[in-house]
Amino acid sequence: MATTSATRTDRREVRIKAGPRGGRYYINKNGGKTYVDRSTPVDQGEGSIAPWIISLAALVGLVVGLFNMAG
Repeated sequence: MATTSATRTDRREVRIKAGPRGGRYYINKNGGKTYVDRSTPVDQGEGSIAPWIISLAALVGLVVGLFNMAG
């Protein structure tokens, strides 16, 4: 499954995708793939659960810490 990141190119925002072998690309205005450097960051995208998991883990850690301090 490809992941995406928003980046700016040619004065418009594009979604950088990571292919199955690690290549980075975006879909250009003609519908073709335009490859970019592999060091281009890949975001998890809006629909990804990963940022939610990190936030939930931080919240759980905070609550557990508060209970340990009170107990």
